[in-house]
Amino acid sequence: MQFLVIARIVSQTPPTFELVQEEASVAFGYQQDGSVRSIHFIKDESGQIVLGAVLLFEATKLSIVQDLVAALPFIRERIAEAEIITLHPFTGYDAIIC
Repeated sequence: MQFLVIARIVSQTPPTFELVQEEASVAFGYQQDGSVRSIHFIKDESGQIVLGAVLLFEATKLSIVQDLVAALPFIRERIAEAEIITLHPFTGYDAIIC
């Protein structure tokens, strides 16, 4: 199953460099082990300020993703909050394929 995670920065205090490194390391590990398929930043209109990130997770059940997201340093330290959306296969082509 696939899960879309939308993580938005909520803290007014910027994270420390060490926390940014830890976040990047954990996210990299998730990509390396196949838990995360892709990661994209959410930025402001100028493209200069990061407002959050979108991650596409793959897992057999929601609880696995919930645990992985909770372990992200920005989530753990309340720098960001995350919404997890369970994705379902698109079946819209059924209407035109007989």
